[in-house]
Amino acid sequence: MSKQIKTLRDHNGFDVPVTAIGKIDLKKNQTAIKIAEKFKEMAVRLQNLKDFAFDAADEIYELQLKAYEIDGRDVERMKGNFTFFSYDKRFKVEVNIGQRLEFDDKINLAKAEIDEYLKEITEGQNSDILIIVNNAFTTVRGKLDPKRILQLFSYQIKNVRWKKAMEILQDSITTNHSKRYIKVSERDSNGEYQNINVQFSSI
Repeated sequence: MSKQIKTLRDHNGFDVPVTAIGKIDLKKNQTAIKIAEKFKEMAVRLQNLKDFAFDAADEIYELQLKAYEIDGRDVERMKGNFTFFSYDKRFKVEVNIGQRLEFDDKINLAKAEIDEYLKEITEGQNSDILIIVNNAFTTVRGKLDPKRILQLFSYQIKNVRWKKAMEILQDSITTNHSKRYIKVSERDSNGEYQNINVQFSSI
């Protein structure tokens, strides 16, 4: 009976005899597999921890809302940012909702109104407000920066066109891709809360 030759499958799908593979490559293979398996185990544990943490925090939040006799039908709608502590204030749990603002096609109408306003006041001159508006509507990788756009609301301009543009701009704002985050901190000897660093962002 012939002895079975031990092989490893390469990236092209071919079975290569172990005797034809260098010692360093064999060691790389073993180590890569061990590390990857540990990472996969940890990914599962992190997912389980994340699910547990959010479920437990949501339970506290719902109990608190119901304690104030808020209709149960409103609980899901009212979920938002909240914080609670252990009784001795040693641990702090914070749940936050991060929302990414985007703009629908009405933003083009707002920009047109702003442009008309700028024509009225600048007469082709390079005024400060013109620079601010141009910066606000500059795209990065084809996307507008919501922070720059929202900054336009801070200018107390009483011009009718400007006010109309701000109204249209307000209507163009949409909220997409909301994501919940949970942060747990422990109070140190100086009374400052230090984050217990667990990364859930990619899970």
